[in-house]
Amino acid sequence: MTIPKIVSGPVRIVCLLLVGGLTAALALEPPTREQLERYRRDGTLAERAAQARALGNHRIAPRLAARTEAKLRRLTVPRPRAGRPMTFVGAEGVDRVAAPPPAWAGMPTTGTVRILALLIAFSDYEGLTTPATLSSALFGDGAGGFPYESLRNFYRRSSYDQLEIQGDVLGWYTAPYPRDSVVETTSGREAVIKEALNHYDQLGHDFSLYDNDGDGAIDYLCVFWTGPHGEWASFWWGYYTGFADASFRLDGKRLGAYSWQWELANYPSGAFSPRTIIHETGHALGLPDYYDYDDTVGPLGGVGGLDMMDSTSGDHNCFSKFMLDWIEPTAADGPLTVTLAASGLYRDALVFFPNAADGVIFDEYFMVQNRTRTGNDTGLFTGGDGLLVWHLDARLNSWGTDFLYDNSYTEHKLLKLVQADGMAWCPGSAQVSE
Repeated sequence: MTIPKIVSGPVRIVCLLLVGGLTAALALEPPTREQLERYRRDGTLAERAAQARALGNHRIAPRLAARTEAKLRRLTVPRPRAGRPMTFVGAEGVDRVAAPPPAWAGMPTTGTVRILALLIAFSDYEGLTTPATLSSALFGDGAGGFPYESLRNFYRRSSYDQLEIQGDVLGWYTAPYPRDSVVETTSGREAVIKEALNHYDQLGHDFSLYDNDGDGAIDYLCVFWTGPHGEWASFWWGYYTGFADASFRLDGKRLGAYSWQWELANYPSGAFSPRTIIHETGHALGLPDYYDYDDTVGPLGGVGGLDMMDSTSGDHNCFSKFMLDWIEPTAADGPLTVTLAASGLYRDALVFFPNAADGVIFDEYFMVQNRTRTGNDTGLFTGGDGLLVWHLDARLNSWGTDFLYDNSYTEHKLLKLVQADGMAWCPGSAQVSE
């Protein structure tokens, strides 16, 4: 394997990637470290991890998995004989390489997307944030807290101005009963949501505005509720899921996926922060949780907290941005010097496939980006700026509809930040230590 030379601008740090010997649903707000330690002590971690797994937020949306494989194939052409290196092609040869990626389904990742926020209070827990304040934090400029000042601005920066999130805020709808009257089941959750939506439907609100792709479904509903949150993966927590009642319609539109989260993390104290809805919107776009739900299952390690879908901090990583059509990485095959500008501001990334062969193109590959404290990564790092090297095992399942691995429950990690967790990684060894 010939090693590419990577130059990370503007400081122009040169790094050689020594990889020559290497071999080949639905979102959930992460728990705090204190919660995890408490769950281990009281013996409830396994039960809570099982509840989290049932939500499916650790899985990438199948539509993204299939589309990503198609896009990767458009970067590479396998030579006739297995075991030979890959030949990389430019834009001119793309249409001769593979068919276009599968048609998009779900919340669009580019263009102007209109979503709906629904505010639900209860007789014993009032809403403490004005709808105007919430509207600004979701669809305006927010108020302080950069880079998490607003949902719209975060995704403008993350997508390099390719995704514009707009929308409306409905509420507060105050249910005429205490919160503990809500049955803590899927049907109980959907009952209170339908009650609130029917209220605004009777007032004449037009729900057809939120079917961005014309498939008959409201693409994304964000539900905020009042009162204190519960424990991780419990009913009163932050997560993303699908609406089970397929018969429910508003202006001829069914409800698709929605997020369910608290108004205030420390109710009744503090001010609203859009961090949780930024994370949940990553799920609406198709991204999984990258943190490990249960470190007793599968290998240790992961992404080191350096991602919005891990620790609800920082930007989305370059693999996620590639899946979402926000970047097209430079494909490396042979010696070259690549200048990578700061990924918080520019669409730069590198991808390369060591020991790739026909039929096993995506069993192992690497993506590299230059992460600096700019844009959505402002304030993220404590040790300085530099290159991040991501290790991918992106094999698809036997149906070709989803990635075989995830970051929680499988024998390999889908995405792993090299040396993110202090794990041994020896260049030239037989494998990346997991």
